[in-house]
Amino acid sequence: MRKRPLWFVGDVHLGRTTASLPRALADHDLDVMDLSPIAAWKNLVEAVLASDAEAVVFAGDVVDSDNARFEAYGPLSSAVQRLTKAGIRVLAVAGNHDVEALPRLARELDGFELIGADGVWEERELDACSIVGWSFPRARVRSNPVDEFDPSLLAPARESKPRLGLLHCDLDATVSDHAPVSSASLLAQPVDAWLLGHVHAPSFIASTSRRVPLGYLGSLSPLHRGEIGARGAVRLDLDGSRLAWRHVELAPVRFESLVIDLDLLCTSEPTRDRDAHAPDVTTTITRAMRDRLAAITASGEAPELRALVLRVSVQGHGDEFADVRAALEALDAEGASVVHENRVACICELTRNVRAAYDLDALARGTDAVAMLAREVRALESGMTEAAVELAEYSDRLRLDSRFRSLPRSGTARSASSTIDSEESERVRLLRVGHELLSYMIRERRGTT
Repeated sequence: MRKRPLWFVGDVHLGRTTASLPRALADHDLDVMDLSPIAAWKNLVEAVLASDAEAVVFAGDVVDSDNARFEAYGPLSSAVQRLTKAGIRVLAVAGNHDVEALPRLARELDGFELIGADGVWEERELDACSIVGWSFPRARVRSNPVDEFDPSLLAPARESKPRLGLLHCDLDATVSDHAPVSSASLLAQPVDAWLLGHVHAPSFIASTSRRVPLGYLGSLSPLHRGEIGARGAVRLDLDGSRLAWRHVELAPVRFESLVIDLDLLCTSEPTRDRDAHAPDVTTTITRAMRDRLAAITASGEAPELRALVLRVSVQGHGDEFADVRAALEALDAEGASVVHENRVACICELTRNVRAAYDLDALARGTDAVAMLAREVRALESGMTEAAVELAEYSDRLRLDSRFRSLPRSGTARSASSTIDSEESERVRLLRVGHELLSYMIRERRGTT
């Protein structure tokens, strides 16, 4: 028999706004509140109501902090009233961020059910299943809460009724302030699935093909540009003993990475006077943004999406890319946007890796400054471990960055100080700067600048 669905939600962080939003969104009458966790929260409530769910269940960090409790009270109170009036239960465990705020709100809001208060495991019965959960008793928990899990206290299992575990934790961390839990300890319990909060990247759906699904629900909405991909909640439909899980995108904003490889677009031969084979980079970027937005719209998987915010990386190699480099320098990336069916795509970060084509090994065999720099770049590319890179980063930074600062502030030399900050790793940044320096020095040597 088909039962009413359940919704499971990871970190919400009511009280916070989404960072790294480019100014171009303001040109389309979108501000931070239109794209905030509260906007995603409203979408969640409407989706739960429309599905005639039995319950919506939260895996902690519903509220960002105790300081945000009053800001979150209005949206949370309104949602609980609407949901419970419709016969939908609202359950949650407390995470490390709302360890004080959520229990207070549960006491103040009729119908809001806190599971596992004070760090004591507890089971709640629903028509479709039972939920076993544990809430943070304090902000820092360095022990594994599963060590306190006592299966003998659980209700007798019924074959047709699954038991689902709900926990806010740091999965497979050896040492952590946020309830370090091993996968093995979770899988050893008489639980049919473990739905986790704390990590914002969703991983639960990818685990549903296993005998016991185990993973993070992910955040309801992205909080910054590092949180790439669709964000939303997990819906569970039960048909007899069959559990059908699916992720539903509810966030009004999505961050994605977009790589534009100019080498794939170069089809004609260059001439002596102009970069005949170099594409119009502004048109290329704009077209790629619109194509990606159109593909998301055509998929029908993101009905609530209002803004696609892109971390664009433009890459290419060729001696005839001077015009491309100049166009990238002149591009106001943060102000760029395209529209498709009332949705906006814009850029929050632009990384440039457009450089001259050269044989690094051949350059490194010389004795001049170009050869010395080529050897340093080659060393960074040679498969050094991250630990070795960290040990070498100070000397590498001094050598590469000091040379970079000495170059004229024009052309490719300016691209290391983009108007949109990058979150590149130290090694990637050094490689990018090194290749840009090589490109500049080679063009200087050839007299092409």
